[in-house]
Formats: sequence, C-alpha cells, structure tokens
Amino acid sequence: MGKGQNWTIIKESGRTEYIPDSDYYSIISSVGRDFMSAGGNWDRPNMLLLNGKIVVAAGLADVGYKYAKRDRELHDEISRKIREEFKPEWMSDGGKA
Repeated sequence: MGKGQNWTIIKESGRTEYIPDSDYYSIISSVGRDFMSAGGNWDRPNMLLLNGKIVVAAGLADVGYKYAKRDRELHDEISRKIREEFKPEWMSDGGKA
C-alpha cells in the first residue's frame, strides 16, 4: 500500500472512483481483471490520477488488460517450470496427478 497515495480513476462516462492508499500495480491489476470479465456495457476506466495529477492520460483499461495478460502468461510459465522441477520419477512424461 502506498500511504498518502490517493488515486482516482476517471471512467469514460466521466464518473470517478476514488482509491485511497493504494499503489499503481494493484490498480492496473484490478482494472485488468475487470476488463477480462467485463460485458459490452462496461464503463471503461480511461484516466488515472495520483493525488490530483494525471499519471495515465488515456487508455487505462488497455494498460490494465496488457498488464493482467502478461502477469498471467508469466505465472503460467513459472507454474510449468516448477512442476517440471518437482515432478516425481514415478510420473510418466504425459502423466498428471
């Protein structure tokens, strides 16, 4: 958490969402998760402000989507690697337990 870091998301409709004491990566991760599960009438986050100053001028939803997508890809890669490293000898190459 970022003490004293007060964030504001401005959505395409002009509505705002105030997020006190958070951090940039938590916010874009949350936006990305919302993007991946959103419907057609989702009020897309567009701008991000930190303590009243613009830090993302436009396209916050796209930033969040790209961050969440890459985060998922890296987690999948790490998961594959660690499973291979700890794979017991009794498991066949194609076996799943």
